Amino acid sequence: MPATTTTATATTSAAVPKDVLECLPSEEELAAKCLELGLVIHQPHTYEITHPALSLRPFPMKADVLYQLYDRQLLWNEAINRTSRNFEFLRDSMKSTAESDRGFTGRLLSILEKVYMTTPVGAKAPVYQPLMLGILRTDYMSSVDPESGSHLSSAEVAAAVAAGTARQWKNIEINTISCSFAGISPLVQRFHAYLHKFREAFMNVGAAAAVESTKAASYATPSVVATSPRQRESAYVTDEKHNSGVQVSAALAEAVAAWRDAVPYSSFLRQYQQRTGVALKPIVLAVVQENELNTADQYKLLLELLETHGVLSLRRTLAQLHETMQLEHATLCGNKHDCSTETKEDLSEQLQPPFAVVDKKYVVAVAYFRSTYVPKDLPTETAWQTRERIEESNAVKCPSVPYHLMTFKKMQQLMSNVSEVLAPVSFDGDQQKAAALAEHFVPQYSLNKDEYARLATNRQRIDEGKVINDPEHWIADAVLRPERYVLKPQLEGGGNLIAGEPMQRMLRDVTSDDPVYQKIRREYILMRKIDHPVATGVFFQRNRIHVLERNACSEVGIFGVILSSDANGYIINQAAGSLVRTKPADVTDGGVVAGVAALDSIEASHLCDWKARLHNFYASNKRDVFFGFVAFFALATVARAEMMRKGVLERPPPQEVHPKVSREFGKSKHKSGE
Repeated sequence: MPATTTTATATTSAAVPKDVLECLPSEEELAAKCLELGLVIHQPHTYEITHPALSLRPFPMKADVLYQLYDRQLLWNEAINRTSRNFEFLRDSMKSTAESDRGFTGRLLSILEKVYMTTPVGAKAPVYQPLMLGILRTDYMSSVDPESGSHLSSAEVAAAVAAGTARQWKNIEINTISCSFAGISPLVQRFHAYLHKFREAFMNVGAAAAVESTKAASYATPSVVATSPRQRESAYVTDEKHNSGVQVSAALAEAVAAWRDAVPYSSFLRQYQQRTGVALKPIVLAVVQENELNTADQYKLLLELLETHGVLSLRRTLAQLHETMQLEHATLCGNKHDCSTETKEDLSEQLQPPFAVVDKKYVVAVAYFRSTYVPKDLPTETAWQTRERIEESNAVKCPSVPYHLMTFKKMQQLMSNVSEVLAPVSFDGDQQKAAALAEHFVPQYSLNKDEYARLATNRQRIDEGKVINDPEHWIADAVLRPERYVLKPQLEGGGNLIAGEPMQRMLRDVTSDDPVYQKIRREYILMRKIDHPVATGVFFQRNRIHVLERNACSEVGIFGVILSSDANGYIINQAAGSLVRTKPADVTDGGVVAGVAALDSIEASHLCDWKARLHNFYASNKRDVFFGFVAFFALATVARAEMMRKGVLERPPPQEVHPKVSREFGKSKHKSGE
């Protein structure tokens, strides 16, 4: 039965619309639904199972805008892949940061140089696995006019977002390693579908009243709420074409298949079995953190991998792999003693990276990293050695070290320079693709003065057109107007951004003789803050319903999957669903696992849904559509000619053509008289 949540759960003194809370189930029922869906997470410290924080109002978004962001993700995938495979550019771009942060960035750069840029003895080129799998997520926030955004009501905010364009969605960052919630994000949409059904049943007065209840209990305004039963239901049904829980697992399976074709798999298995008596089984190895809290998200993907694709998986920490993983080389001609001198010379040109064998019974086809993105994941030398050995193996890495380095803020700051990095490096000179991504950029500034002196890529123009060659200009502006900026370190994970007064102190008070001074200038990026809309949010958090009165904002993340073996060709290049996180607007940075942000989902507006459906159909059937039109016009032309021949249609009389000036002769011709 419905809960009396209006008195027990409102956590703000501001008045909250009564109908918003009356249309919600009891807290006990909400928690039960989370368990039924598998929408769970471990609590910090106690490790008890609970639900993650959830928004009880889906986020409104126009369907065609969502599909435009899906299209943009294909470009992001391409840009990450091509830029990361330019190893020299990657190394040179990260060199200054690596010199300052030797313990983490420096070690990753060392692996890049050793594995991808060093030619082993006896080989003619570096020996590494060229297949790379990327499971990416590009995070956006909707921007509004800073002068008007703070004065909008929740309904006006909803209308502005739902009626907006793709251009207003500005890029926060792109994540290339351990992108969380791809597994359980689709479950949030099912959770919101359940809430929608509850509201309809609670009102119990037919379709018309159900629409009104949806208007009251959703961000959506009357102009963007679906009005037909079919539209209302489809707004809450997962788009299977863009479903991260399905597509990420499918990409892992496709990477396993590509790995089998790329390595001497059968030969190695036969040799290993002859030597040990063990028939190795190929697996996806998930490299996880110690005391992982988000295990349900990981298992959702790995169980889908098994049940749909028949691929085994294993979850292991680096400490466990240090004890149980060995690198084994295959002998391409069988018994190495049987190889002739000529054959051995030929094989020296075909050197391949070794196989990674775990527990002496599994061979790693794909190494899927759900860790190693922060220094605490690699606390010891043995952890770093194990990470390097995985990179040296022939397993497909997700991500490889080159892909991993693309998640660093320094690389994303460089990519925001369209003319000197994004177009020539990321898109091989394709200005049109670069311009499409540039619509989503906000200004980002390097703080390293040496780079300004050396590279034109760091020079920025201010509004008056003056070229700025000194980062102190932007530092002074951030100290003067801190509300316009955020300071971003290279580290991944929530809770690392610095803004407001702490940012002011960091930029103003640290003197040049302080070691922290150089650390700030080499490792941090200054980024313009996105002016985002703020609305009232309703959260289900720690088994209680909480209301954030005009203090909630949302980020939309678009998942992408890419599998490639070089800079230009793709086995997979797809957008793979979305993730929405809603958090208190007055919190600069915070994650779902930390309990600050809440998982959310998109409620697609159907005003332009026919456009999205047509676009989706055309994108999936371009060749068929093209040849269909060609065939239609060819048949129509033949049929018309045949009908005129038989007299069914009369031939049109000659039409008088008006005199027009001949460009060639400079005089008039009257064609009808000729």
